[in-house]
Amino acid sequence: MNNIKLYELESECCGCSACMAICPKRAIKLVENEEGFLYPVIDSDLCIGCKQCIRVCPLKDNDTNDASDDKVRAAILCLSYTENYGARIVAWALQNKIHQLLGENSEVGIIEYQGEESWSASEEFNPFVILRRANSYIRTKLREKRTNSRSNITEAQRQERKNNFQEFNDKYLNICLKTNRILPFKQYVENLNAIIVGSDIVFRPSFVSKFSDVYFLGCMKNSDKDIIKLSYAASIATNDIKTLEDCKKHYENGIKNFDFLSTREKDSQLFLSGLTAKPVSYCCDPVLLYTRDEFDFIKETPNENGGYVYINLLGPSKRAIKFAKKIAKDNDLTIKYYCDVDNIDENNTVNTYSDGPLEFIERIKNAEYVVTNSFHTAVFSILFHKKFYVAFRKEQNFKLEDLLNTLDLKKRVINDDYNKITDAEIDWSKVDKKLDVFRKESIDYLKHSLGNLINK
Repeated sequence: MNNIKLYELESECCGCSACMAICPKRAIKLVENEEGFLYPVIDSDLCIGCKQCIRVCPLKDNDTNDASDDKVRAAILCLSYTENYGARIVAWALQNKIHQLLGENSEVGIIEYQGEESWSASEEFNPFVILRRANSYIRTKLREKRTNSRSNITEAQRQERKNNFQEFNDKYLNICLKTNRILPFKQYVENLNAIIVGSDIVFRPSFVSKFSDVYFLGCMKNSDKDIIKLSYAASIATNDIKTLEDCKKHYENGIKNFDFLSTREKDSQLFLSGLTAKPVSYCCDPVLLYTRDEFDFIKETPNENGGYVYINLLGPSKRAIKFAKKIAKDNDLTIKYYCDVDNIDENNTVNTYSDGPLEFIERIKNAEYVVTNSFHTAVFSILFHKKFYVAFRKEQNFKLEDLLNTLDLKKRVINDDYNKITDAEIDWSKVDKKLDVFRKESIDYLKHSLGNLINK
């Protein structure tokens, strides 16, 4: 039990709710007073005394650290809030690596910003924008309908999946801030030593045009605080010339706010390099900062090693499913699959919908073959030296294609002529050598960017 007081008098509080947004234990709630105004109240049984609520308060002297507290504080802004295997694992991978570099006397957290996208007046009456948003809404609803109508997905499986994701969060992620407002984000970040934006698609065109104050740190451009601001393997996820040209000015203004820049696509590196005199590094996905031996905490289920094809598909891919069935039939293997819109109506199959992030890694680690259109399924297949094949998604192939080109694995792409796709062994020694170089360059970028913080 802790006795932290946010204020003595209500006049000492502006009711901004920054303290509630930042509380890692959700110990603060806004309660209405007699006059109808909302003020924060702390549940002392839940409070752990971290003082983050005091640090973030805009009306207080935020120098709340004890004289003996010389901890280095860093936070990572990514997309860990989505129920997606890659998003959660990437958050852990970068959080853990930053903590390793900064040392035991450091705190590294994850910021979950879920801002609402606002429309400008011109957009609201633009028929092209309205049509694009309507199409996106319809596609989303159709996908949800297909997902919810799958007969072999029970409510118990949905709950198990939710529990597995939450268990991963509780065990592996340090969520230091959840908010959908800029003020709590700005207040929290200004008490850090470093803010790292990335990885994942945090430099996407919609983010630079809508959320530049957050994902491009626009809210910090006039800050006088000595905070290291860097991006790590931030993905733009498109090389469409018109899309990038339309957002060019936004990117040019946004990247000015960073001290150090890196992306995880070569085309994105080239694009951003044309907008700034700062060097733009090409870095690997955070998962690839580790060797496969460093994932030895992933369990291996007895009697499950091999014997199946693992399919992981984000979005429909008849080509991938047809090819996976062919592999299973030719090699007398079962099929274990996760498909977010399709159901594989075959005998001798297991739907792995209820898997959490750890179970997802386990499926790949123990599989005989892997068939996917998912970036991180391909990443783990490479780490674990699996026989894997990829099918490009129509609008999401950019980062996956870039990875395969970098590691000279272009032959793993499924084409229309299945007979020309060989089951040739991959020369993993060559792939690992390329990965070692890529990994070292990426870690060197982090060491250079974090600078003196590593020596504190």
